[in-house]
Amino acid sequence: MKDGSIKALAACGERSPSLPDIASYGEQGVPFDRSLSWAMYAPAGLAPPVAQKLSAALKDALGDAEVKEKLLKLGITPQFVPGEEQRDINARDIVAWKQVAKDAGIEVK
Repeated sequence: MKDGSIKALAACGERSPSLPDIASYGEQGVPFDRSLSWAMYAPAGLAPPVAQKLSAALKDALGDAEVKEKLLKLGITPQFVPGEEQRDINARDIVAWKQVAKDAGIEVK
């Protein structure tokens, strides 16, 4: 986008701090409210103390000013989401994206 070879048309969910001049779909009257997210995952059955330590380290890292700045430059809005909440988001998104694929006639083979 910086060199002009591509143009952002809309932001998913809400306006991004990285692209403040790009209106969201909703602001443009398009009924699409599906934010994209980045998440960190660990193997199933990970010991709870290890999961808690990783979660705390991720939360600390996302609170670091230098990390925040670097993520924003990549167009990523840093936000810590606890594991239980991320599971709920994933479940909601799977249902939503399956419907998008169905509506578009996309089939997995």
